[in-house]
Amino acid sequence: MGDRPTHPELLDFLASSFVESGWSVKAMHRMIVLSNAYQMTSDIPDEAIQNDPDNKLLSHFARRS
Repeated sequence: MGDRPTHPELLDFLASSFVESGWSVKAMHRMIVLSNAYQMTSDIPDEAIQNDPDNKLLSHFARRS
């Protein structure tokens, strides 16, 4: 009922990796936390703010107060 996924290839990759690992949540969690994307800094580059002000492309992680 919501918006279409912005990164369907990523969802397909994660789903197939989850199945191939024997449905192991631990393996999925390990893969995510060791990824470069997860380990990126929380600083939002000016370019990301200009190109994706609403963060619809997930160019940065929304900060929490």
